[in-house]
Amino acid sequence: MLHDDRLWCLLLDQPERRHLLAQEWPWGHQCQLNNVKSALFYVGYTNPVCVLRADVDYAGNDIGRASATKADDCCDICHKYAGCRAYTWTNQGGGTCWLKSKNGGETYKVGAMSAEAYPCSQPPTPSCSLENDVDYIDNDIGNKPSSTAGGCCDICKNTDKCVAFSWTNQNGGTCWLKSAKGSTAQKAGVISSQVSPNPPGPTCILETDVDFIGNDVGSKASSSAGGCCDICRATTNCVAFSWTNQDGGTCYLKSRTDKKATKSGAISSQVLDNPPAPSCTLEADVDYVGNDIGSKASPTAGGCCDICKNSQGCAAFSWTNQNGGTCWLKSSKGSTTQKPGVISSQVAPNPPTPSYNLENDVDYVGNDIGSALSTDPAQCCTICKATQGCKAFSWSGFQGGTCWLKNSKTATKSSPGVKSGVI
Repeated sequence: MLHDDRLWCLLLDQPERRHLLAQEWPWGHQCQLNNVKSALFYVGYTNPVCVLRADVDYAGNDIGRASATKADDCCDICHKYAGCRAYTWTNQGGGTCWLKSKNGGETYKVGAMSAEAYPCSQPPTPSCSLENDVDYIDNDIGNKPSSTAGGCCDICKNTDKCVAFSWTNQNGGTCWLKSAKGSTAQKAGVISSQVSPNPPGPTCILETDVDFIGNDVGSKASSSAGGCCDICRATTNCVAFSWTNQDGGTCYLKSRTDKKATKSGAISSQVLDNPPAPSCTLEADVDYVGNDIGSKASPTAGGCCDICKNSQGCAAFSWTNQNGGTCWLKSSKGSTTQKPGVISSQVAPNPPTPSYNLENDVDYVGNDIGSALSTDPAQCCTICKATQGCKAFSWSGFQGGTCWLKNSKTATKSSPGVKSGVI
């Protein structure tokens, strides 16, 4: 039975053969040892006393250093320093403790003082099962220092999204934290462990190196493609997505899937069934210029088909994602231009050119009730007819062509290039 006022000497060189090498001695005396490289005093407290070796330097395995005017002071410093199991003291800088993860071998060095600081009990058992010489590939979310692989167990458990790690002796010991245990590889010196179960897999089927073209309804950040599954489900009008690693990972949300293309690194999935096909033929990345008669909200271009059909005077539209999706209704399909992200369609034939006389180089003064873009002066007639209260118009080349809608024709004036008419 151990008494607080007695010392026991334990052999450190042969832990499997630890035994009492000397009788109990009163506090303050030394153990009498024969042919033993180093010993440790245990006095019933948590911090044992270290035995210094004069003119001995422990090679390598440095994990830190601390100032100390005396070698004796290094013992407590080592015990309080995570991962420290030995040290060498020199008079450098007024006295320095060179803290070490282990005794890596002894060399003769005049003035150096070294000691091993192993606790009498075995090191704490790791709180997770370790796999020696095994590396977990990829899924890295960060790294933290630890002089031992066992120390990574609690580090991982206390790190958000960490479920596994691989440990190497890099920089004195490093935990490479993982979001999942993926594939493994044999690698000498690496120690790995799965601390908790892998997170649930993706809730949709992923297609690797596939990009869904067009039909974008927005984008949201996600570090993984699998995370886009629930993001899409929670987003109105999203039925599919394509993910890339842009900006740390981005889900490009889609209202439907029509075309797909091979794209290295892209990952895509059809989360829900496509909505019913649009009731008109859509032209992707095409804008119909001018002839606007109004606008209405729609999160999808396909939704504009019926909106246009049910809007008086609408024969075509162009859709953009402005304000969450907008149908720009047109009295006719005029000239077109390429514009990424814009989707257009001609819902009905262009109305016949009105059979009325335009007054050339004449401007109807005042009485304006609105304006609409049109490259064709003749289309102002249709636009005016579809606009409540419009009885006349003047057209000019402003902004590529503009119908100035009027509630009546009153005074006129000469204006080169302007064309006017009465409904």
